[in-house]
Amino acid sequence: MFVARILRELRPACVRLDCVKEPSENCFNKEHKHTSPFDVVRWNYGLVKRVREAMDTIDPDTLLMTEGLHEV
Repeated sequence: MFVARILRELRPACVRLDCVKEPSENCFNKEHKHTSPFDVVRWNYGLVKRVREAMDTIDPDTLLMTEGLHEV
């Protein structure tokens, strides 16, 4: 994962994910087979969880920050 590479090479104290924000992007594509087109909060949580897990393999003390109303 790209974030793990950043941590290995640059050793930042913090990673900030920009544009992980309020649920404004719903997906109505039937080919994606989402349980609901309004699950953007769940999708964002899954993304942030995978990023955090990758970060923890390198440095579990690194801070992860996001932005938005629900602050995944």
